[in-house]
Amino acid sequence: MAKTFRIGGIHPHDHKISAGVPITVVAPPDEVVITLAQHIGAPATPVVSKGDQVRVGTLLGKAGGFVSANIHSSVSGTVTKVDQITDASGFKKPAIFIKVEGDEWEDYIDQTDTLITETELDPKQIIDRIAEMGIVGMGGAPRAAIKMGEQDPGGAEQIMGNCASVLLVCSIVLTAFFLIFHFSKLDRKSYFFHFIILLFQVQKKPLLYWNGYVMSFSGGYVLSLMISQEISEGDRLSHRLYIFPL
Repeated sequence: MAKTFRIGGIHPHDHKISAGVPITVVAPPDEVVITLAQHIGAPATPVVSKGDQVRVGTLLGKAGGFVSANIHSSVSGTVTKVDQITDASGFKKPAIFIKVEGDEWEDYIDQTDTLITETELDPKQIIDRIAEMGIVGMGGAPRAAIKMGEQDPGGAEQIMGNCASVLLVCSIVLTAFFLIFHFSKLDRKSYFFHFIILLFQVQKKPLLYWNGYVMSFSGGYVLSLMISQEISEGDRLSHRLYIFPL
């Protein structure tokens, strides 16, 4: 077993307990709670109420703002209530409570194994369908993809350039912070030690182990974000890192 920390740590054997266990299908629970705030921005506005029958794919919440997303049911059954629930963030969010009954799917869902590779929809119809289905993305890539769909490669390049600029600045700041953390006098009496505990709300003992990890991580943090992007220009590709003013 590889030793990753010089002052201890956990070093499990190099194998998985589930390696020889076959994959099984987990039965659905008796009740599911589907939050209406599974994305950034405004929570979805509920469009169902207590007593409504829903199926897999039924629209439960409609996008409630410029930055929002539709929410659909992942089970079939009866809506028992529309209420709030405390999620992993510790804050209360609006949610749909569903008593699971059967396994009924909406008719628009294609359950076959056929892969459809062609469509007669135009770009706007495709974008509208993606929004209708509640499909969301992360970071600047979806925005750049939308710009490419609007035949605006310049706008897409600027979005990706701005993302690269922010990542680069953040990586430099975090690397400097990690290096200060590593080379500071890290003991239980130092002010910096207690500052980290208050900032990240971590326990003291794991923080000592983390110090050994910081150096190996920060060494390549900036370089890992200095990536080139392949931008198609007609029949050729250019490899460049686009940096635009924010």
